[in-house]
Amino acid sequence: MVRAFHDEFAALIKRLERKRLGQPNTAAGTVFTGALFAPVLQPLIDKLNARFRTRLSVASVSNGYFGGDVSVAGLLTGRDLVAAREKISGEFVLIPKQMLKSDEAIMLDGMSMEEAENKIGVPLHAVDLDDLAEFLLSTSTN
Repeated sequence: MVRAFHDEFAALIKRLERKRLGQPNTAAGTVFTGALFAPVLQPLIDKLNARFRTRLSVASVSNGYFGGDVSVAGLLTGRDLVAAREKISGEFVLIPKQMLKSDEAIMLDGMSMEEAENKIGVPLHAVDLDDLAEFLLSTSTN
């Protein structure tokens, strides 16, 4: 799964290069993910930052809802995000879409995206890699 994500992320970089013609992007925000995936995601986000001048940081979120042994992003909850709000840098937070129910913007603990956003104090966006590309293009300085 990690190899597939690396390949998809490389395709994201190429897509952004084609669509943005290499123009800088000043997006500054935090990408919340589970403890297991944070070390995999960090170098990829570093590469994205270097290439497009984004200012994204990766923050590992501990799972207080199911316990510390659960380290995947898909099992994080709204309460876990709120507990990690001191790790936020920038103007927004990105979370993996896998944190939400498939049919509505609700997390495993019943907290809505809107409620979590209000509690963390910055806009919250649930994204997959396609959504990340669109989000970065929409915040572009072009």
